[in-house]
Amino acid sequence: VDAASVSGCRSRALAAQALAASLALVAGEVEDDVCSADGGAGCAAADANDGEYFWPHGRGHPRHFGQSPHAFKMGWPCNLSAMLKWKWSHPDGRFRSMVFSKPIIDDRHNIYVAMFDGIRKFSRLGEVLWYWELNATLRAQGVYVPRNLGIMTGLVYACLNNGDVFALSMETGSFAWSVRPGSRGIGTDTGFVIARGGRVILDVDHSEPMANQTNRVMALSGSDGSTLWEYTPDQGVWNFLPYFPEDGETLVFQDWSAGVHSVNLTTGARIWTVPPADKSTWTDGGPALGPNGMFYVVSSKSDMLSSWRSAGGGLHAYRVSDGRLMWERTDFEEGIYTYPVVGRLGAGRGLSVVTGVGSLGFLPFIVQLTFVAGPGLRWGVGLGLVAWLSCCPFRRSRRRRTKVLGFCGLPALGAVLGVAVAAVWLWQGAKRHYPHSL
Repeated sequence: VDAASVSGCRSRALAAQALAASLALVAGEVEDDVCSADGGAGCAAADANDGEYFWPHGRGHPRHFGQSPHAFKMGWPCNLSAMLKWKWSHPDGRFRSMVFSKPIIDDRHNIYVAMFDGIRKFSRLGEVLWYWELNATLRAQGVYVPRNLGIMTGLVYACLNNGDVFALSMETGSFAWSVRPGSRGIGTDTGFVIARGGRVILDVDHSEPMANQTNRVMALSGSDGSTLWEYTPDQGVWNFLPYFPEDGETLVFQDWSAGVHSVNLTTGARIWTVPPADKSTWTDGGPALGPNGMFYVVSSKSDMLSSWRSAGGGLHAYRVSDGRLMWERTDFEEGIYTYPVVGRLGAGRGLSVVTGVGSLGFLPFIVQLTFVAGPGLRWGVGLGLVAWLSCCPFRRSRRRRTKVLGFCGLPALGAVLGVAVAAVWLWQGAKRHYPHSL
């Protein structure tokens, strides 16, 4: 986008991390109208611990996941459509592929994006510089890149849902190394591959919350993929995203039941852990680390299957140094299935935590009707037809027809009952969750 067009907006507002970074890019230069939140000159300077890259992970620099170091000197909303510099669509058609990762930006403002069919590197002007294509055989088997990318020391780090973790050259897209640290694949939602301090940190092994099948957190060498350490939480992790406190020696994260873990960054040893209040609960949301040494964790009071109609949730604040619970809110009517952010909502104001509250999205009522009632109706009609046809040879005799009445009627009766049950289930669910559809 063209930051020069943005400079006409005058008032100050807190901005989302990725948007702030995008608005700072104009043909490889940083616009002075977008500056650091602390008043320093320019906002493109990288975190000293993250090397020289502008946006090395899907949520920026590891120290600032959940809290942006940037702020706008402009009003909101601005006309983003008028600021569009370029866009890209798949050459075989707009719906040929799907984007699975947030954009990664290197020191030259080149952009790296993972899609269903592979990984692409774009120049700052939208030119495709290279394309690492996932081979057709693997794609036919349902293999794809399920995680947000990370970059470090000239390499792009990624993984596949079959369990492979690999590194590509940032310059050419060629393979640097590939390993398979687990035998159960890698989960397929929107987790992160984090590259920091020579380590590649991610979760491995496919997990299944409803079957209590958990996964592991692993640290691999960024140079060759060898295993440095692994950590197995009591509960699994979902959409794994670790945070790095100021001490530089630990990482903290939450599991899917809102348990909290602090782990030594060098050895993977457990420093402290806070077990979840209820191990049967599940959320695909994640935490945020504040600049005040507080770790904000989200929770739901429902299991995975009930996440679209959750019965409550909470926001919990823990002290990073020792895991002590400082405060919590557990009176939300529905669960939290997102990442909170931490920031100041105005000059001179204290820190605020902002989060979305609400159940996961689910299929619209009419689609539920198609999936549930549709098959029921088809089976009902089919079984009724079978029952009717099975009675045809006996139609000549009233006595024979009476004898086989039970045989002919039971399938049709079962089909009718099945359709009735599906209809009642749909109606009750619709009254609660889709009143506008009625």
